[in-house]
Amino acid sequence: MSTEKHYLIEEKEEGKYAVRARGSWRANKVLDSKEAAEYLAKSLNPNDQPELSLPRSNETAGTSKTGASK
Repeated sequence: MSTEKHYLIEEKEEGKYAVRARGSWRANKVLDSKEAAEYLAKSLNPNDQPELSLPRSNETAGTSKTGASK
C-alpha cells in the first residue's frame, strides 16, 4: 500500500535503521540494514526518494517546541 508521505531513514545508535514519515516521532519499523530500510521506504512511497537522516540527539528529545524542558 503506497502513500504520499515522505520517508526518512534514520541510523540508530545500535547500528539499526529506523524508517519513519517526515513529521512523525515514531518509526514505522526498525530494521537491521540500511538496504532493508531503503527497500521498505521505497515500497511505502514508490514515487519518492527516501532521505537518510542523522541520528536524533538525546539533548533535544526532552524539549518542547518552545525550548522549555518537559
